Amino acid sequence: HHSGPGKVQFDQKEHQVKTLIGSTQVQATFNDPGEYVVRMQTIDNIAAFEFYCCHTNAYFHINVSN
Repeated sequence: HHSGPGKVQFDQKEHQVKTLIGSTQVQATFNDPGEYVVRMQTIDNIAAFEFYCCHTNAYFHINVSN
């Protein structure tokens, strides 16, 4: 999810990281310059999320220029 002046395309909408193994990367393409807020949500597991448990939101403030 994002807010900003243009569209944002992600290389993949979902990534899965195995516990205690490492990190992942996401590539985003912004159509227009401006200020964006991109939300990343981490979920412990899908079953827990259905009960509004065990997730975290992170908000990234990104400034895109020409």
